[in-house]
Amino acid sequence: SPCPMAEPKFTLMASDDDENDDDDEGGAGRGPLSDRLSETVEAPSLTEEDICEGVEMVPSHKTNETPKTTEASETTEPTQPTEPTQPTEPTQPTEPTEPTAYPWSMWKGAVPVVFVCRFDVRRGNVVEWCQPPEAGLEGVEFKALCAGFHELEEDYVYFKHGSWFGLAAFQKLVVDDPVHRNVRLRSVGLFMNSYAELRGYRRYLEDRVSDLNESEGNYTNLIEFYRQHHQQETPMSPAVPALREDMDYIGSSFLLMIMYFGPSVFQIWKALFLRLRILFYTLVPVGVVCDRVHCACQLLTTSSDSPITPHDPNPIFYVNVADIEQLAQMKFYVACTTEKVFAEKETLFDVFVDGQIVRVPDRKTAASLQLTQADRRRFDQIRHWTEEYAMNLGAGHSTQAEEAEAQRFITHINDALLSSLVDHATHETILYASDLPTLGLDSKDLTFVRSLMALYNIQAETRRYRRDCYG
Repeated sequence: SPCPMAEPKFTLMASDDDENDDDDEGGAGRGPLSDRLSETVEAPSLTEEDICEGVEMVPSHKTNETPKTTEASETTEPTQPTEPTQPTEPTQPTEPTEPTAYPWSMWKGAVPVVFVCRFDVRRGNVVEWCQPPEAGLEGVEFKALCAGFHELEEDYVYFKHGSWFGLAAFQKLVVDDPVHRNVRLRSVGLFMNSYAELRGYRRYLEDRVSDLNESEGNYTNLIEFYRQHHQQETPMSPAVPALREDMDYIGSSFLLMIMYFGPSVFQIWKALFLRLRILFYTLVPVGVVCDRVHCACQLLTTSSDSPITPHDPNPIFYVNVADIEQLAQMKFYVACTTEKVFAEKETLFDVFVDGQIVRVPDRKTAASLQLTQADRRRFDQIRHWTEEYAMNLGAGHSTQAEEAEAQRFITHINDALLSSLVDHATHETILYASDLPTLGLDSKDLTFVRSLMALYNIQAETRRYRRDCYG
């Protein structure tokens, strides 16, 4: 299915003197927030196919299985009695079942629950089966079968249920069954205690939902899987990585996310540093934007030398209208949804990301997250060193070296910013707005810096303007 793209422009909030950052020292003459104008900047030249291909974490294994089954079927058609020795070929269909291909052997955390959800023509979304039977799964059927899934052939979704992190693989199968409207809509999923542990199970769940759609009611494989995994408590080597350290399986999504948002990615970066409530809205497929939530959290990466470790941004991934009460009580989170009704509920979020558009309803918050010339310069730096990889990016696949370079760039920015703020506090020096370019920021970022220092209890004096001895 096509990957939905926003309009090929970014709507950016900038002050009316954004183009004249260096005209005065310390931001003198800045207009009020209400004077800020909207301007448009051309988005990076990525096609729809680029984004769709780039965010796919794992190549579909089914592309390798289908040709094998067709080969076997084709060899049975020319049944010529002159060659009786060829019946040995059709024995190959046993090949697709290759348990060693599943990478979960690296991740041995306990699997407390395995479940199956489906769409019932009379009752709607239901939990069809779960193990253990007494697991409390109320509402899971509406996350495992997201709004809009019926438009797709297959997809996947990450979400949170209580203290558990969940992953579900969805598939639609067209069948000759008028009683069920000639279609089967089903998801198979599981829960674990951390998001990073889920990564090795996606392919397995995709296989199981395909099997169940073909052979309804056969839970033998899932029962055996649960028996083997539900009591395993400790991770094997290598240890399960923390959320912001787990970059390898995302593939090329991190760099493509930066290119997708353009300079506005640094508005999201500021919002993450300030631990705000960030909600990504998208049409289906959902898996793409779940990966984007993960990659956004990677923007807070710091090295071991950083004097401060950024707070956990609390990624909860997919949410729907059933989560409204829970979201209303949260002080910070990063989530995504396919339900447009959230756009009207501005009390539930601080930042609403609709496609490539970053919207900040509150005026004071918007002052901290405004897009500046420094943000554009940082993005231009990233775009400059990726130009030599244009062919790779054009194909939607960045190399491991590109991903590492992007991560180093973000890590360097974060380390430099936090170290400089702590240094000003340690030496009790005054931080002026005009000093911020030395931190990689803009003089108009003073509001952001003040909010950041308050959040991390960095005691340093800040001033917008310098005053000479004559006052």
